[in-house]
Amino acid sequence: MLVQALQAVGEPGRLRLLRLALGGEHAATELARLAGLSNSAASQHLEKLVSAGLLGRRRDGRRVFYRAQSSAAWTALGDLLSSVQSGAAHAAATAGGDPSGAALQLALRDHLVALLARAGTQQVCLPQSLHPVLAPVVARARLSLLCYRPGENLAALATTPGCLIVMDARSLGGAAIGEEIYRQRALAERTDCRLLLLCRYDALEGMAAAHPLMAVRRYLATAGFESLRMQPLDADGIEWLLVEAGGRCAAQGAA
Repeated sequence: MLVQALQAVGEPGRLRLLRLALGGEHAATELARLAGLSNSAASQHLEKLVSAGLLGRRRDGRRVFYRAQSSAAWTALGDLLSSVQSGAAHAAATAGGDPSGAALQLALRDHLVALLARAGTQQVCLPQSLHPVLAPVVARARLSLLCYRPGENLAALATTPGCLIVMDARSLGGAAIGEEIYRQRALAERTDCRLLLLCRYDALEGMAAAHPLMAVRRYLATAGFESLRMQPLDADGIEWLLVEAGGRCAAQGAA
């Protein structure tokens, strides 16, 4: 199963198609257009991805639609990725180097596993920047998965009840973090939607608040969210902060 999955994703055209399908269901012709392939080439590639257990398909009249599906193949790929990341983190710790964020990736994956086990989540929306790291976790949990690009309207994208939206604010400063949270304020009106925000702890220091954690709470409150949990992470020589938040009603229900 693992060998067949690796062979399936080992071709650039199939990898492009797989990434597109991870963002949601698409017709075969649309996947071909977006991937820059002819319809016949895309059809052959998609057949290999289905045979490998990475994609599912359905017919609607004469049209065929494809999307990622939970399967043993995804589980095998996720286990392989976890082993590789664990080895990279161990090697970096032994050498005293920075494995391009390997320790943070491991911590994020473990946190998401624990969160999905208790949050009653049905759908996960991942930013493109974190998709390669966290998508296998979502696949193993057999949940619906969407991948979003910077600037997308998440309130319009996350339509499935029980949605968890992961926000990557690693490159943002304190004020910009607040602006990004406020831009997603429509999500705070939903009782079934939660946020998982990742940011640098030092980006919040020096803000107009008594403590960096107070700054985050203020940003969330301004947008109508309430913090549910905050977890500091020390990874790759950097202090990070993971913040889980929900709308007011969702927060009261989780209390």
